[in-house]
This record gives sequence, C-alpha cells and structure tokens, in this order.
Amino acid sequence: MERSDYPANLSLGQGMTDFEACITQSEIFDIPYKGFHFTWCNKSSSHPLAVKLDRAMGNDSWQEAFPDAYAEFAAPGPYDHSPIILHMPSIVTKVIRDCWNVSEWEGSRQFGLCKTLKALKGPLRVMNKNNFSGITQRVKGLTEELKLIQQRLFENPSPEHVAEEQTIRAKWVMLVAAEESFFRQKSRLNWLAMGDKNTRFFHKVVKGRTTKNHIYFLEDQDGQRLQSPTDIKRHAEAFFTRLIGTRDNSVEVPSVEWLRQLMPYSCSPEDVAE
Repeated sequence: MERSDYPANLSLGQGMTDFEACITQSEIFDIPYKGFHFTWCNKSSSHPLAVKLDRAMGNDSWQEAFPDAYAEFAAPGPYDHSPIILHMPSIVTKVIRDCWNVSEWEGSRQFGLCKTLKALKGPLRVMNKNNFSGITQRVKGLTEELKLIQQRLFENPSPEHVAEEQTIRAKWVMLVAAEESFFRQKSRLNWLAMGDKNTRFFHKVVKGRTTKNHIYFLEDQDGQRLQSPTDIKRHAEAFFTRLIGTRDNSVEVPSVEWLRQLMPYSCSPEDVAE
C-alpha cells in the first residue's frame, strides 16, 4: 500500500499481502492515470496520513481494446475519497455515444439495454473496417492463405502447388518483415539479431508508450485546466520561453584564462604544423 509516510512505515499486513497475490494471479495492473496520487486522507491534525486506497485497473485485453484510456483522480470535494473519472477519448467513445443517444426502445430498461447493445454491432463493424485495417490484418490473411496452399501441397504434391506455395510464401515473408520493421521502429527498442518475431510484445509496448507519453491536459498558473491541443501547445511554448529565454544574471561567463587552467596540456605550433 502506498502511503505518505513511506519509508517510515514499510510493514505489510496479511490483507495487503493477499491483495497483491490476487492482483498478480489475476494478471491485472494499474491503467495510466492523472491527477492525485494518494486518494484518501485521515485528516488528523496530530498524525496526518494520505494513502492510495483507490485504483483503476485493467488487463491486457482492456489495454488492447482501449489503448488511449486513462483514469483521472479528482479532488475529493465533500467526500472522503478521490473520485475516479475514466476517460476513453477514442473513436470508440463517439460511436457508442452516438448510437446510445439515438436508440429509443419501448419496454423495460433491461430490454432497452439489450437492444442498444445489439444495435451497436453494425457501427462497430464498420468502424473496425474503416479505421483498423492495416498491415497486421494483411499478414493474418496471407498466413491463412499460406496454410491452405501448404495443406494442398502436402496432400497432393504437384509442380503447380509448389510454385503457388513459393509465391505465397515469398509475399508472406515480405509482409512479416515489413510488420516487424514497423513495430520495431514504433517501439524504439533494440531488436535482437536472432530471435522470434514477437510482434504481440512490440504491439503492447507501442500502445503503452503512446498512452504514457500522451499529454491529456495541463493546468496553468491560475489552476485552469487546458485540454484542447491548441491551448496545451500555447501554454507549453510560453512556459519554456520564460524558462529558457530569460537570462540568468547569476551565471558568469568563464574567462579564456580560466578555461586554459582546466587544460594544462596544449599543442605547440610545431605539433599543429605536423
């Protein structure tokens, strides 16, 4: 458990140990979050303590389905704990919102929920086709095609099947190499000269790095939240302009003589001529 008095208190109770074992066994982890780190405070005047009691967690399937999702731990306000606001700023959110708002069904709420979820299937299929088709899908399709031709080749060897298998396999090798190169560049990891083409691993690294490096919002000196890309860019530019563009008069420019003292050896004119 993360506490504000760390490392003064390093002990873990049995309940916390069991909770960590449960998380490990379930293969879940904290999704990226912004805002408050600690989510609860005892508000004691003599021994104040803040603890991270609340978490937003997911697994690999969640990260793959919602790569840009993140949690925001807001100010508690009148409550004891920081509220968790889950943000899903992807195209999936727009598709679901549009379908959800226009779907009106007569009957119970449960019946309306089932009908709305069923109505979502069509738009989600169209969205997947229009936005998520790419090299990975082409590799997958060509892999299946290669399996079929290799099956025919082993069941009925013939010169035609051999030639077809060689053609398909050459295309497959080329696409796999292109996919591997894409994920290698996106993940910015050192690729081993020999080894398996673990594209699933690199795909997860790409999604994790993108989510981690993305700036969702900034706060200015007045505490006002800036969320639009234009406001964030303008605020960042103004901040670094003030930071870098202002001269620090306390920093003195070193003299040439002082620099020479740091370098006792220097080349003679004869050495330079040679």
